[in-house]
Amino acid sequence: MQQADRMNLNSTGARAMGIASLGHAIFAATMIILGILGLIQGDFTPTWTGVPKGVPAREVLAYLCAFISLVSGIGLLCQSVAVIASRLLLSSFLVWLLLFRVSLIFCAPTATVAWWALANTAVMAAVSWMLYAWFAGDRDRQRLSFATGNKGLRIARMRLDSLCL
Repeated sequence: MQQADRMNLNSTGARAMGIASLGHAIFAATMIILGILGLIQGDFTPTWTGVPKGVPAREVLAYLCAFISLVSGIGLLCQSVAVIASRLLLSSFLVWLLLFRVSLIFCAPTATVAWWALANTAVMAAVSWMLYAWFAGDRDRQRLSFATGNKGLRIARMRLDSLCL
């Protein structure tokens, strides 16, 4: 995919960003809704479940996840902070995947719910990665070209396609 296909350029050559796609808008809205629900409930929403009851400060972590969802969802819709919001979501989902989802597979490798939870978080991470690659500026593309360039975008899309089959 060409860089010009991924972004619209205005007459000055600067990136003019709005909603990248319908999927972008739906993902942002989903994150906002999950954030609001988490803040209202004071507990983990389905995307952020899997934290054992005995974890210290579990309630604080639930509110933090809800706050990250809400702020990042709103940020994905704002041109000036979309790259930061997508990077925050990507890193949050990767940490969640490693801390709470992969361990489920080792504890209960035959449990369908463990695989569903792993796949759910992996899909959210893949979408966050795609948005990060989409919105990344020149500085991010130079430092993290494996994740943000055309190659990174292709890998994220392949991961998403393989997870959604």
